[in-house]
Amino acid sequence: MSGGYRHDAAACLVEDGVILAYVEEERLSRQRHAVGSGPRRCIDWVLEESGVELGDVDAVGLAWNPHFDGDVDEISADSPEYAELSASAFAGRDLPKTFYVDHHLAHAASAYRTSPYRSSLVLTIDGYGDARSMVVYRADGDRLVELASAGLQHSWGWLYQMVTEHTGLGSWQHAGKTMALAALGTPRYAGVFDEFRTFGQGFPSPEEVGMADVVRDNRRLGGAYYDEAESWLGSRLQQYGFEASRPRSPRYDRVTGARLHPPVADAAADLASSLQKTFEEYLEDIASTYLRREGLEHLCVAGGVGLNCKAMGSLLTRLPNLRGIYVPPVAADMGGALGAAVEVLNALGDHRRPDITDARLGPSYSDGDIAGILGSYGISHKRSNDIAADTADLVADGRVVGWFQGRAEVGPRALGARSIVARPDRDDLAWRANTQIKNREPWRPFSPSVLPGEYMNTRWKHADQASPHMALALDAVDVDGLAAVVHDDGTSRVQRVAYGEDDPYTALLREMEKRTGAPAVLNTSLNGREEPIVTRPPEALKLLFTSQMDALAMGSFLITK
Repeated sequence: MSGGYRHDAAACLVEDGVILAYVEEERLSRQRHAVGSGPRRCIDWVLEESGVELGDVDAVGLAWNPHFDGDVDEISADSPEYAELSASAFAGRDLPKTFYVDHHLAHAASAYRTSPYRSSLVLTIDGYGDARSMVVYRADGDRLVELASAGLQHSWGWLYQMVTEHTGLGSWQHAGKTMALAALGTPRYAGVFDEFRTFGQGFPSPEEVGMADVVRDNRRLGGAYYDEAESWLGSRLQQYGFEASRPRSPRYDRVTGARLHPPVADAAADLASSLQKTFEEYLEDIASTYLRREGLEHLCVAGGVGLNCKAMGSLLTRLPNLRGIYVPPVAADMGGALGAAVEVLNALGDHRRPDITDARLGPSYSDGDIAGILGSYGISHKRSNDIAADTADLVADGRVVGWFQGRAEVGPRALGARSIVARPDRDDLAWRANTQIKNREPWRPFSPSVLPGEYMNTRWKHADQASPHMALALDAVDVDGLAAVVHDDGTSRVQRVAYGEDDPYTALLREMEKRTGAPAVLNTSLNGREEPIVTRPPEALKLLFTSQMDALAMGSFLITK
């Protein structure tokens, strides 16, 4: 389980090398990133969903180690930590054998131990975890061996967080916006980040600012030292003549109710571009150095910064000898739940590798459940004999449709279970989805879901490397018919849909191909502004009736407005 740093808590239950259930706390609590919460709801859900009692569980893995020592350490049943964990996350119940797993090792395990590779370089890159911000591993067979690590002064996660704040885009929860904004600017402030080009360097170290003791205090790591680091960056930005943008009070269109977003200042876009360029160059350097040194051809990446799909995708071009790159769908801290589980199992002698190619592992609702909810609300609906065909009719006609099918995805990206879909060839639909449904900045990009084959292969470079989890941004080579899903930098965060021909999402794409010639849709997450992705039917219905979404395909039911 994850959540030791009081955000992105999640629980994952693995049995005999198979993931039975996996859900994030935010999907159940409806608080984005579950800030300030532990994994109590999600623990209860995975046990109930799987029909497993806590007493039947062999071991529990926690994706953090407050002592900052050891890779996998068992917690003594008579320790205060055991009692606190039992009370806070397990309602006072006795626990099975319970282990701390180093935060970055849990990230590494979530990537390598679910990857298709038997040897790989592994990079974990995030804000901070267990006093470190980045670790380099060599993976062979069942072994993960640490090669190098960097402390908090080298935190790319913090750097993205700070730049997100300075550009007025929000807090750490909005760092993905900075990656997207980079496409609109030029890197004229790249010199600000020069210190980060050297592994282990960056902000002044805790020792340099008189805080040597802070490296063993999680609270001060995320507080006092962060403030020192942010002050340093502010001074650097002043030296380069950058003036920070501050968030403005939201304004709304009086007719449509859509949130109005002021134009982004050129300087903000240029700062984002500068950071993105520096990080991509750094990532190329660190990956190529260790791949060459270790004689490896594959790369796995995890940690929150691993969600930077533009940087990850750029490696396919920057490193021509790289044979494959894998980023799990749960690269950020929610992935610690999976990583801790599989790392504990590995330590106990079970070396089976769970498959998370299909990340739809969360709650689901039967047609009976959905019919009961629609009836209780008195909502008019149609029961479809072919929900994929009926939805494709609407989408091909230019409608924007919610798609709620089967088990919910785990991770931050919609993968065809809780999605909003539209035609990929109409940028007016992208504008509408941004401003009238999701109420977000109009320059934010959308991703295409595409079936593998000729259509994909002729439109994007490195299409054979396209991720089933939208983990890599690929360069578009033929933008015809892709107006809504190619960003200003010429890339798309492609989802390669390989669920099988009997899957509802595959069927939807096949039906789209019949109507438009393209086995593709624009795909974005089914949620409103500042909300987690929808989990339950009432949440999907609320979004339908409080936004400009045209229809909702939920199970076998079609609800239109």
